[in-house]
Amino acid sequence: MKTLCVIAALFTLVSCVKGVKGPGWEELISHKDCDRELRAAPVITVQKIAQNDKSATVVLQVENRTGIDIDYFGYSKCRPQLFFRKKRGGKWEATTWNWCGTGMEKYVLKNPRATTFEIGITKGPIQVFTIFRNAHDPKEFSLVKLYESKRG
Repeated sequence: MKTLCVIAALFTLVSCVKGVKGPGWEELISHKDCDRELRAAPVITVQKIAQNDKSATVVLQVENRTGIDIDYFGYSKCRPQLFFRKKRGGKWEATTWNWCGTGMEKYVLKNPRATTFEIGITKGPIQVFTIFRNAHDPKEFSLVKLYESKRG
């Protein structure tokens, strides 16, 4: 049992240091038999995009008009856990995600309140997602698209 715990801890450390790259996160976020989608998703509005040569920072307003309190995990209130898809060969492909939970906390967005997210993106066609959950029923959750850029 101790060996299993040590191996799991080492895998977590290596993954946190390197980050998880490659397809597969979509399979981890699937609904099981008793899980459900949120009845409604929050409203996402792009407020500002600040670009440089290789990347950009996108500021989003997230309005909770779902009728329930929702939560999300993040490194701060304005930096949620992110999941990325990039376009390769004409198809959207799951790539990286913020797998390492070190420093992540749960944040609640009460209904009908709003908050601001800041996300960093690379140049090129990209989709950025996070997971919102019913704050009172974690079996009700949705992967929600925060931003999409179709150009390079």
